[in-house]
Amino acid sequence: MIAISWTFLLAFVICELICAHTRTATLIDKCPRYQRVSALEGEHARLRCRFCNGGTPMDNNDLQTYGLNITWFKDTSEHGPMELRLGEKRRITSEGTLLEFWPVMVNDTGKYSCHLL
Repeated sequence: MIAISWTFLLAFVICELICAHTRTATLIDKCPRYQRVSALEGEHARLRCRFCNGGTPMDNNDLQTYGLNITWFKDTSEHGPMELRLGEKRRITSEGTLLEFWPVMVNDTGKYSCHLL
């Protein structure tokens, strides 16, 4: 099983990508290592998991070819990482490698991770 995780920190004003990486296979690597995204409360924000195969960026179709899925988690101090409840009618959605917040709210502050399984 390939297990790769990225960790995201979404703050009220700035969401910053912090990479926490566990690699058990050489097939897929992460790229780029860090990314900064700025968002004010009420704006639209996106976090993206980026993976590479031998330095070449992979898209969602490539991940599906390998039978890999992305699951998003928010780390809470009380309960640790909890899987995000996502959906069309929710303000936080996931499509492919993107996690989108529309709109960003103060309570979105936290540490986010995507896991490729």
